[in-house]
Amino acid sequence: MCEPKLSPGARSPDAPTPKYALPEIERRWLADLDAAPALSGLPAWIIEDLYLEGSRLRVRAMIDSEGRGPTLFKLAKKYGSRGSYTEPMTNLYLD
Repeated sequence: MCEPKLSPGARSPDAPTPKYALPEIERRWLADLDAAPALSGLPAWIIEDLYLEGSRLRVRAMIDSEGRGPTLFKLAKKYGSRGSYTEPMTNLYLD
């Protein structure tokens, strides 16, 4: 019998969930910007990501676009897809 092949970075659906990891479902939408209301004046974040080469780690800086609050930093690790919709992920907020 032929074994199904996993895409690069994929994990076996039978693999145990890493401790403290939660399933992440990445969602993407196409938006009609002409039909959307004006967003100026609403709170927003500037997000800068740094991916550590050769790993599945990311450091994210979240900056208040108005400069009113502190910059938030978090370290994230994705463990690889287990199917077409979910992927275990762990986030640590750095202080």
